[in-house]
Amino acid sequence: MSSALKRTPLAAAHEAAGAKMVPFFGWEMPLHYGSQLEEHHAVRGRGGIFDVSHMTVVDISGIDATAYLQRLLTQDVATLAPGQASYGALLNQAGGVIDDLIAYRREEGYRLIVNAATREGDLAWLEAHRTGNLEITERAELAMLAVQGPEALARAAPWLGAAAPALAALPPFAFLEDGMATRVAYAMAAGRNRELNRLMHIGVFGGFTLGLIAFCIMLIFALSPVSQYVLNPSAESNDRLVDAGCPVIGDTTNLVASARTFWLLATSVWV
Repeated sequence: MSSALKRTPLAAAHEAAGAKMVPFFGWEMPLHYGSQLEEHHAVRGRGGIFDVSHMTVVDISGIDATAYLQRLLTQDVATLAPGQASYGALLNQAGGVIDDLIAYRREEGYRLIVNAATREGDLAWLEAHRTGNLEITERAELAMLAVQGPEALARAAPWLGAAAPALAALPPFAFLEDGMATRVAYAMAAGRNRELNRLMHIGVFGGFTLGLIAFCIMLIFALSPVSQYVLNPSAESNDRLVDAGCPVIGDTTNLVASARTFWLLATSVWV
């Protein structure tokens, strides 16, 4: 393993637990501890601890900190009270996303948690757009743990001591200033699962409904006299339209093209 790779404060503990260590954007990080399937079920059924100390922590303070972040982030940080957090994105001048992040409102400013893979670009962008009276400080000395799963709060309680009941009472996207204990990651994981399930059900139901509507339209069109003309636009089929009581417009080129296009669209939606 290259000595150039950075290690988290828990690297030795990972190795002692049998972790397979791999490079990850300049860091030596654990990939798994044996069976990924068992680890998955353990976290989903009980709880797991994730070392996320490779993520970048940036403190923003000063009298112009709020106005500064209002120009750079998607979330309205001015609405956050101390102890609240918000998930959003860091944007470029064109409104494109540079990185997704969490902004914490502290008593003395803000704390941003950004991704390790985009660290250099994020810090350069923050510095390039520094205005007014503010301080931008990377907190590389800090470590972070994410405790996830249905028993996350119970498993974290021994470390939290007297703060455990206060953390359990926190709403989503809220945190305790002492040690920055937060329920943000827990709330996001649970919320994402609920949202994915909701979108999946909507997608399945919507796709079935749309397909059924397209099939009905296609069936009606196929049984109508117009379909005979569209599929075989000859003089004979034109006479059949007249016999069926359908009016014929002088120049029917656009009518044929429009009907054929509709037929192709309807069958494409169904497929």
